[in-house]
Amino acid sequence: MNIMVSTVMPDHIHLLFRLKGRLQIGQVIGKMKAITKPILEGAGLTWQRDFHEHRLRPDELANPYAFYIYMNPYREKLLSREEVWPYWYQNPNEDFDFLGMLESQLYPPKEWITCDVEKFGLRREAIGE
Repeated sequence: MNIMVSTVMPDHIHLLFRLKGRLQIGQVIGKMKAITKPILEGAGLTWQRDFHEHRLRPDELANPYAFYIYMNPYREKLLSREEVWPYWYQNPNEDFDFLGMLESQLYPPKEWITCDVEKFGLRREAIGE
């Protein structure tokens, strides 16, 4: 698995990754949950049983999904627009267009906070909304 971007939210995580090898997505998620289970249990937490997945079609770009993942903590009002979410990860080998549009190369423009996800090329059903 090659993680492109991710963000950890208070009650869930978002991962955008490329599958490598022969494992199916359910197997990858199962392995990730098994590896992290002891850490979560130590904090009194557990993984939920199911997960939402969306595989990109050949004609879909990763950029809108990376944007959605980046914006998730801002849209959920977990921090102000002028703060940086500390649980965001971007693979240094990946480049996404929206990152070049951040204010001061750090903060999302104000209009992004309330913008409908469909405006950025996402279908609601693809992101589990």
